[in-house]
Amino acid sequence: MNKKKTLPKAKATKPPKVFISETMSGGQLAAMGPKTPLITSLYGGAGFDTVIAGNANQYISFAGDSIGGNLISVPSSKLLATDTIIGGGGGNSDILQITGAGKYGPGTFSKVSGVEELSLSGASSVTLASGSSFSTVIGGSAPGTLNASGSTTPVTIDSSKVLKGGDTLIGSTQAPTTFILSNAAELKASVINATA
Repeated sequence: MNKKKTLPKAKATKPPKVFISETMSGGQLAAMGPKTPLITSLYGGAGFDTVIAGNANQYISFAGDSIGGNLISVPSSKLLATDTIIGGGGGNSDILQITGAGKYGPGTFSKVSGVEELSLSGASSVTLASGSSFSTVIGGSAPGTLNASGSTTPVTIDSSKVLKGGDTLIGSTQAPTTFILSNAAELKASVINATA
């Protein structure tokens, strides 16, 4: 009689995680999020790239880009606390867009450098840290506080998305500030402190 030999069951092991670094070539769109969890580093190419960031602990750099004009979009400040974002050079401003409304203090952008424009959503409020690289702050579509008092370089505060006013706008204490409002009603209904 032939006996069947039974082999021991193989233990299932997970393959090691491999983290991928991607390089863009310019004018491209890259989405980093739950569907691409292993892409943790992204290097921008020759200008006008768009990055939609959706994971924590990401490294996004346009340091080698001599054109600029890149858009980095993140959904919340939670990601900004752990992500590193480096803007590029060139005559076109890089833009950091936060798509979720919230309150963003000076420490929120501690890992962001070389990005010239900050674009907020909804009723967001922001306070820029001293030495911030942002030269333009665009407020959201609902009233908020845009505070650039710590900015050491000239800054533009644009609250023109709010048509009825109600913003609190605080200019730099150390450099010229330009304020952009949508109309006279917004000017009348907003609090503006031009300190420098």
